[in-house]
Amino acid sequence: MCRFKRHFFYCIVLQKLLSLSYKFYVTVNKKEGSLPDQSLALLPLKKPRTPFGIPCHTVMIRVNAKLGKIISCKISDIDLFNASLSLVDLSEEICSNPKCHAKGCCRMHASYTRDIISFYHGKRQESQVVIPRVYCESCGKTHALIPEHLIPYGSYSIRFILAIIYVYSQKKYTIEKLCERYSISVSTLYTWLKLFKDHFNSWFSVMEQIISVSTLAIQKIYSYENFPSSFFKRFNFSFLQLRKATPPNLSPPD
Repeated sequence: MCRFKRHFFYCIVLQKLLSLSYKFYVTVNKKEGSLPDQSLALLPLKKPRTPFGIPCHTVMIRVNAKLGKIISCKISDIDLFNASLSLVDLSEEICSNPKCHAKGCCRMHASYTRDIISFYHGKRQESQVVIPRVYCESCGKTHALIPEHLIPYGSYSIRFILAIIYVYSQKKYTIEKLCERYSISVSTLYTWLKLFKDHFNSWFSVMEQIISVSTLAIQKIYSYENFPSSFFKRFNFSFLQLRKATPPNLSPPD
């Protein structure tokens, strides 16, 4: 038992020494100017990646973005992405690490590329975007700045999925024709339909819940200003994100 206690004590001391050494290294290099600069155009760092294709130990900071109109989108998801990031003010951003939440402590650190499949002028559009990462000087964590019209860990944008569901609700095409037209699988379409229904019913009251997807339900989503932001703040995961999470706040929306 005594041997175990000594071993545990040595581990704690070693961990503290490593932590102090790292903080000293960051402080010295920051003064010498050898840390990465605050440019968005930095090349992606060679970091371990998760099965979803994003760097490990990356916490997301969601950037506000409006959905726009269904189908007749006058602005592409790429333009919306660039416009959203151009409005980011790091002096006002709050660290999304639940153990930190420091304000104004983030600075540009690096970036990585990500594929995005969007809906523009009635067609499927495939592009690549550069996701900037920031470093929090308070907790030492890195965070990816992701506009809220993009779904974490996925390539399809929220507007693309909603546009496909909207076309589906109009019943102009068969399931096979619809999937062929927009190059998606039948199973993917059914997954989106179920996600939409589940997330819609989680957000709205019992009297407004739906059994199946309809055009009216989709329009109701678009009638809410900053809906992706409100949904993420309430449930702690993105609208139409294929991921289970426990909602931190179950109070009805204002």
